[in-house]
Amino acid sequence: MQTHVLTGHTQGVYGGLELTDGRLLSWSFDGTLRLWTSHGQPLTTLQGHTDVVVGALELNDGRLLSWSYDGTLRLWATDGQPIVTLQGHTRTIGGVLVLADKRLLSWSYDGTLRLWDMDGQLQQTWQGHTGVVYGALLTSDERLLSWSWDNTLRLWSIDGQPLAILQGHTRSVFSALELSNKRLFSRSAYESSLYLWSAEGQPLATLHGHTNLVSGSLELTDGRLLSWGDDSTLRIWDADGQPLAVLQGHTKSVNSALELTDGRLLSLSLDSTLRIWDADGQPLVILHGHTASANDALELTDGRLLSWGADATLRLWDMDGQPLAILQGHTDCVFGALVLSDGRLLSWAGVPGRDYDCTLRLWNINGK
Repeated sequence: MQTHVLTGHTQGVYGGLELTDGRLLSWSFDGTLRLWTSHGQPLTTLQGHTDVVVGALELNDGRLLSWSYDGTLRLWATDGQPIVTLQGHTRTIGGVLVLADKRLLSWSYDGTLRLWDMDGQLQQTWQGHTGVVYGALLTSDERLLSWSWDNTLRLWSIDGQPLAILQGHTRSVFSALELSNKRLFSRSAYESSLYLWSAEGQPLATLHGHTNLVSGSLELTDGRLLSWGDDSTLRIWDADGQPLAVLQGHTKSVNSALELTDGRLLSLSLDSTLRIWDADGQPLVILHGHTASANDALELTDGRLLSWGADATLRLWDMDGQPLAILQGHTDCVFGALVLSDGRLLSWAGVPGRDYDCTLRLWNINGK
């Protein structure tokens, strides 16, 4: 499989994206971001952060925004030149939302959310959480939902006024979704239950069934809910949180899952296998090949499946789960991958604190 190696980072690569003009942007545990041509040739290194760069995005005007363990966000020009450092948070930045009016909302391990104008000037600090804020989302009716180490979720108006505190979790809330019916769905990092809330934040149901920590969840296209966890199972629930099916077969924790375009389900596990299930959770096929934890996957537009994992490989499968190709070259855990607009694949590797494989790789997975 034809490949091109992007070298330059001195520690593992945390993430990457394709910009609208086709250039590539990567960020790393080494505290830098790097710009590359569409073919992976180095252009410039974006330096300024003093710790791990957690994430980055491209704004509508082509400027770049990054955020870091160092508690700052940084705006960069389209060519990677620094514009301004957004200071105010005192701990790791967890993420950023770009609002419809182009303002920026960030959240932090310091327990606050902060609102910035498009030029990086601090406008407002939202306080209420008493612990790490793990995430936030903009609801379909333009309210904001945040969730925290303090066991709560909070609803805010777009101007930062508190609307509701969602209480019920007994441990820190790690992720949340807005469902198609505008209900809210949340899970903890340390609980075996999931929680369903009304759009206004009133508790509706607690989903019991998992016997160990829940590591992920999603809404299926028909409104049913899917969850998976450290008890080696996946579980399907109806839209009201009533149990429908338990998907058993994995022998270790389920790392991730996705719904395929034909309605089938795909799961990946620490046991190194992938499994395909029908829409009702009946087992169809086991995908063997990875020699260590299978961490994540995506479906290509032609129906092929791509998975990657701790064995330093990416693997291509046909839509029925038959192996097609092994993408070899990385020498450490594959941390992430994305399909570029021209169909090529970009992958990156690395483990925090290690400098064994600090590369990204471009693959021509269409064989052209």
